[in-house]
Amino acid sequence: KHPKYKFKYAVHDHQTGDQKSHEESRDGDRVRGMYSLVEPDGTIRRVEYTADDKNGYANSIKTTKIFMNCIRN
Repeated sequence: KHPKYKFKYAVHDHQTGDQKSHEESRDGDRVRGMYSLVEPDGTIRRVEYTADDKNGYANSIKTTKIFMNCIRN
């Protein structure tokens, strides 16, 4: 058998502030994916990953700080 799939989802809850997403695909023995989330301090963490029989699991993590402008009356 040759396993193959794809999925993705995202959550953007304005009431709680929860924001995250995840997507992944598999074709045979190779898996590729990415997930991201917004930390409580506003930092976005994005993780991209791959996995296969030859190289095992590998990932790359990037963080980006969001600067929010506040308008006061």
